[in-house]
Amino acid sequence: MEWTPTLRRTVVAAASEFFFPAGVMALAVCAYYLHQWRHIQIALAASNSVFILNIWFAQESVVWLLANGKTCAANETIHKIAKFNGKPLNSEDLESVDSFAVAEAEALTESQSGIFDCLRDPEIRRITLLISVVWFAAKFGYSGLSYLIDTLSSNVAVDLLIGGSLELIPWAITFAISANLSSDKKYPISGFFAMAAVLAIAAGAIPSWSRLLALSSRMTIVGCLSLMFMHAAELLPTAVRSSGFGVAMFFFMVGGMVSPQLVLLASFVAIPGIPVFIVGGVSLLGALAVLALPLGPVETTKTTTPYRRLE
Repeated sequence: MEWTPTLRRTVVAAASEFFFPAGVMALAVCAYYLHQWRHIQIALAASNSVFILNIWFAQESVVWLLANGKTCAANETIHKIAKFNGKPLNSEDLESVDSFAVAEAEALTESQSGIFDCLRDPEIRRITLLISVVWFAAKFGYSGLSYLIDTLSSNVAVDLLIGGSLELIPWAITFAISANLSSDKKYPISGFFAMAAVLAIAAGAIPSWSRLLALSSRMTIVGCLSLMFMHAAELLPTAVRSSGFGVAMFFFMVGGMVSPQLVLLASFVAIPGIPVFIVGGVSLLGALAVLALPLGPVETTKTTTPYRRLE
């Protein structure tokens, strides 16, 4: 997202999330025709291997290059951007690059990037832990409801296709409202979480509507997933962004590992709706964690970046 101008990042981030439900539907089609899990695994590995070629073609982020003192490489990249966009470079543009490089070098000197650096500063630590709670809640809720929802048809691949198709709805809603969002993404995210919590609790309380309500709750969590990664990128300073994402991704994966235990819990409790109630409670915790986050980035907002003039 560092390649995208600030004003367009929200729309681009929301648009990129379209490929998540699209991938789910593609996997469903693949599973429907291949049947054997080994053949499906080969198809997935072959499709993913294509993106290895991206290593030789993708340009490194200008912000990252400047933050790490690679001014010459950043200037080369900026000239390539200007040539591609048909925008001539002037002395003012080059001066902005030098000033930005100095500011980023000072910030990098003050806070060297590392896995523990996002936990040393009290404010950065608080934000990192809150983001981790949000990501855990999103993954736990999405995966947990996926395990708990009863089958919609007699074919697993068809169920997966239906689920992926329905997830296009929250994506479309998120994309429609993303153009009007600036740095206050926490309110839509918390709203999605709160709605998911209400729907999940209702699914546990109303057995006759549990499948529809649980499916609607999972769809709502997709809205959280469409915005929360961009929101986290805006809150964490450049110097510790990678480390903060690493910590949050750890808890994201933990949420996915813990969620299957809800199925096991359902076989031991007397009340069938208890696992869904837990999902609702965790979603509510996610909503509260989002509300505790600040509105804007922690680092000072720069009005001029070395590539914004090149749009």
